[in-house]
Amino acid sequence: MTIPVQVNRRMPIFLYLQPEILGLLLEPLFLHQEAGLYPNKYSIHDLGASFPNATGHADGIVPE
Repeated sequence: MTIPVQVNRRMPIFLYLQPEILGLLLEPLFLHQEAGLYPNKYSIHDLGASFPNATGHADGIVPE
């Protein structure tokens, strides 16, 4: 689940109209990062391409 550019463009309006939506969009990324399933030091940018399974990138290799 890659976070599309459209979500990033819409974040200011989400923050203004209903800030809870941002939490719902970002919570799965935070939970996966905190679980220690991503070995790199920088933050994870998506949860993998296996939708609806959020398997992430446990090997640390992020496809371009």
